[in-house]
Amino acid sequence: MILHGYDIAGAIDCQRHRDRWTINNIEIAPEFQNLGIGTWLITRLLQQAHGEGVPVDLEVLKVNLGARRLYERLGFTVTGQTDTHWQMRSTTPPAADQ
Repeated sequence: MILHGYDIAGAIDCQRHRDRWTINNIEIAPEFQNLGIGTWLITRLLQQAHGEGVPVDLEVLKVNLGARRLYERLGFTVTGQTDTHWQMRSTTPPAADQ
């Protein structure tokens, strides 16, 4: 659960594996989108994972171009695809000012 003050702003589901982290789902409530919450959250997660020396993987729906642009801005690159999703990986931490 992601809190913004006392309000529930969203949720994230991620798994830590020995050789990588996986973001399974991230949701930001519409009224909290475009406030930088998702960027802040993913940036902190990437910094922690890369501090451990492991990449972070995720899948994003092909129709969700805004999310894909965010992930690319944060250093994710496309590694594969299914009919409905782009598979992406980040191997380097984002810049500190993200």
